[in-house]
Amino acid sequence: MNSAVKGDVLYCDPPYTPLSATANFTCYSAGGFTHEQQLRLARLAEKLSGRGVPVIILIPCQVS
Repeated sequence: MNSAVKGDVLYCDPPYTPLSATANFTCYSAGGFTHEQQLRLARLAEKLSGRGVPVIILIPCQVS
């Protein structure tokens, strides 16, 4: 991601934060994917966006 330049578009599909106690969608990433890593990805995406690099991050949302 750090080598991305203006004109690139980045698509990220990180492991999901479990929405319930029985959901475990982080197991396909060695060591899981923590909330802090989600925040780190968001910060990096924001930084890249400021450099003119669009970043698309797929995240699920729970509708109640």
